[in-house]
Amino acid sequence: MSRPKKKTLAYMAKAECAKMSSQSMPIVSPNEDMAKAKCTKGKCPEVCVQNKGQMLEWMAEAYYDLLVGIVPLLQKNPCIEVGLKEGLNKFLSNLCIKYRGKDETDFYSEKAKEMLDKSSKLKKRPKGLEYEHMVPKEQYIQKVCLDAAKEGKLCVDDIKELLTKYWKIATITKEEHDALSKAGYAGKMPDDWDKIDIFARYDKAGIKLDPPNFGKKNKE
Repeated sequence: MSRPKKKTLAYMAKAECAKMSSQSMPIVSPNEDMAKAKCTKGKCPEVCVQNKGQMLEWMAEAYYDLLVGIVPLLQKNPCIEVGLKEGLNKFLSNLCIKYRGKDETDFYSEKAKEMLDKSSKLKKRPKGLEYEHMVPKEQYIQKVCLDAAKEGKLCVDDIKELLTKYWKIATITKEEHDALSKAGYAGKMPDDWDKIDIFARYDKAGIKLDPPNFGKKNKE
């Protein structure tokens, strides 16, 4: 199956890498306000992402290349999938951390935000926080993409659509994580989930999540 011909930022960065010497050189983005990227031949681009859509595009292209590349091996020897399970599970998360950083998430509970604010003043990393995929990635992103790749139906746009819908990270406290588990929603969406509401399992557990700037809005 041929790869989509759309020349995304990631595609152009890879093409630029192939032309470069071993010395690091800047890549000029079509929109310099969106990102600044540096690339070294044979290495993953060093990216400062200022737009989540761009990050998801880069992640989608890399994930497409990975899955399409390994599917022939998995079909030849199913044991390879067992051995790669942990790496496949962490692939997208590692890219997200590289492009975005671990501490920046999409939503925060009020208690988690308070802990972060206090630790920021003390210049210490807070303890007792959990970083969670609001929609379990293994079931609703990874399995869907891998199954499509095995069937020869995977494309970059489909991966990006799934990431746009479901790649949402929340910062909550350890106590709130435990409450989520006790309610039966640790790594599991409610049985009646409509596959749209990303807050569903947190609402069931009584955990309210807000975007990063909710504290500032409350003070205004």
